[in-house]
Amino acid sequence: MKFHWIFLTVLAVALGVTACTAQTTKAARGQVVFQPDQIIANNANPEDTAALVAVVTNSWEHYLRLDVAGYTGFLAADVTRMSKRSPQLQQGVEGVAAALPKEWEAFERPGGVIAENMTIKQVELTVDKNPEAMVATVLYWVSVTGGARWSYTDQGLVFQSLAKINGTWKITHQIESWSLGYKLGAQKPGPETFEFDYVYPVSNLERAVKFYQPLLGEPESVTADRATFNLKGPRFILSTDDVNGLAGIERGLPNGYAIFFTKDVVAERNRLKNLGTTFLDGTATGVKSLGADTYVIGQDPAGNIFILLQRRFTGAPNAAAPQITGFTGNQPAIVNAAKVAQAWLSTDTATLGGWLGPNTRWLDDTRTLVRGMEVGKTAIVQALPTIYWAKYDRSAKGLQANLEVSDLRVRTIGSRTIVSYVQKLTGIGAHPYQEQAFVTQVFEGVSTLAHMFIVGTSSRQAPVLELDYTGYPETDLAEGENFYTKVMKLGDPYTDSQWYGYWSNQAVFGIYKAKPERDSLPRPKRANGYVSFWVRSAQSTFDYLKRQGSVFPIVPAINSVSGLDAEPGYVQVYATDSEGNGLIFTEYTGKRR
Repeated sequence: MKFHWIFLTVLAVALGVTACTAQTTKAARGQVVFQPDQIIANNANPEDTAALVAVVTNSWEHYLRLDVAGYTGFLAADVTRMSKRSPQLQQGVEGVAAALPKEWEAFERPGGVIAENMTIKQVELTVDKNPEAMVATVLYWVSVTGGARWSYTDQGLVFQSLAKINGTWKITHQIESWSLGYKLGAQKPGPETFEFDYVYPVSNLERAVKFYQPLLGEPESVTADRATFNLKGPRFILSTDDVNGLAGIERGLPNGYAIFFTKDVVAERNRLKNLGTTFLDGTATGVKSLGADTYVIGQDPAGNIFILLQRRFTGAPNAAAPQITGFTGNQPAIVNAAKVAQAWLSTDTATLGGWLGPNTRWLDDTRTLVRGMEVGKTAIVQALPTIYWAKYDRSAKGLQANLEVSDLRVRTIGSRTIVSYVQKLTGIGAHPYQEQAFVTQVFEGVSTLAHMFIVGTSSRQAPVLELDYTGYPETDLAEGENFYTKVMKLGDPYTDSQWYGYWSNQAVFGIYKAKPERDSLPRPKRANGYVSFWVRSAQSTFDYLKRQGSVFPIVPAINSVSGLDAEPGYVQVYATDSEGNGLIFTEYTGKRR
């Protein structure tokens, strides 16, 4: 295959990187650094402090060394682990042990060690004041640098509860969020990135859904003219709308296009037009409607079309009140957790504020590109309406969504109580969706919420894990790079041979070199983009595609081998779907072959 840069993509998607570069770097070898001056809050005695620091440091060292037995040795028998790195809730030592090998598959791991270093920062240790309780909590940030072939960085936040069992501290509960956009120290948001969805044209929606569903799982929503799949990043959309003839199907070639989201479509169109960007709408304003949203159609220097879309998150005046199910039981902690969740779902800052204290920590990584932790009642009450709830359809009664809770669990840790669960949020407004998250609520006593963590995840078991990356063909790659970097302002790209990649919230929007006379790409004023799906098994996907009658063409700018192509670190196949669109499926081995 042409795209050896792809190995970077899986690392970054798996880890949720905040920055990455296409520079070869010496592999990190499982180092964990924890300096004593990084403990910023601590009420433990020296002996317990040293023991808790050892648990944090040594457990991550065993994790990086792929040592299941060593890592699980730090866990209590009934541990609960919630990690953004894993789609599944892990319960009990056996559950964690079974899940870890799958979690590690996406990492570069030369020599049997994950190629990254971790630095533990800003640690808060809290040991219960009751000496007979022997319980503690630890909250800390993790800065990651790593890569064997590629360098990358990441940032995570980890909360752990621990209990002293037979004289040894064991982890009883853990929740982790990664790819956070806060600047440590000042705790201020980092720069926002961009968001995009990706659309493939179809002539028969029912047939296309039937083809894609065994690969992608159940669609998030289906209407008369489109089906949407939530793939842990950009949505993948099948649409019968040919965009005024601009998104037709040329069999064997990629025919997709990106929808870039913008806060003000008119202002962004005017800005781009003043910089020489061509728009293909043919009207004075060029603004079109898609339900409550508005959009315009533009083209890049090579003639690839794209859409700028402004979403309008509104609610019907008579919308029903949001509903919550799953908080079963009459334990005070469960009742309180349900009240907090209901206040959040109802966008009731007055009620929610009553649960918050001056030091409450609130993290929600699901609906904002500036992802980090809000601290204190004032900051939380200000941020929720302006940063988080603003991205949902909502009415006077709250979010236009229903919340379903499962895997509910209560754990007492001295004077604190942990309520953890998996939540499924189903949007019932103008922008339907289904989103899943791990949630941990930590109560101090009975009336104060000490911590609230909402960590986005996915329980999907489909062959396709994620929408990995996309690609637009460019005849002049330097001109394309200038357009997407300086005109569209997608950020600084990483580079590889004949390739530039731009990191969005999760997936990559990429551009690559193509020659029309050789590749039949790009076609001016057309949708020419491809999508690559990260799959569990390239072989089983290939077998499925053959059964469906897919063909495996060669497009020189994209591939050089028909069918399965094994390369160091990945196996890939370029194929057609039920409609004739070309697309890529990629399995990552995580090791050099």
